[in-house]
Amino acid sequence: MKERPHFDYGLFSADVKAGLRGLSYRQCVGVFPFLTINSLSRAINQQPLSPPNMMALCHAFDLDPRSYFTVKKQDVPALVSRETRTLSGILGRLRETRT
Repeated sequence: MKERPHFDYGLFSADVKAGLRGLSYRQCVGVFPFLTINSLSRAINQQPLSPPNMMALCHAFDLDPRSYFTVKKQDVPALVSRETRTLSGILGRLRETRT
């Protein structure tokens, strides 16, 4: 199994919504001029963000960006299958040399 990082957009969205504390996007950009309305909208709607925009949102709302990344195991059947065939071939040749 291969491990791949995964970003939890749902959790990030919920935390950004909580960070807004009732402010509109426009009001929030007034308080944090380094944010954009577009980045706020993308975060709230669980859409991918560029790393600088994600970091800006984390800075504005005092969020730890590492808490949104998880590692999921992903099957890689082609690789496993190839390695199994290779090992089977090696074991077969070893058996032949013993007899």
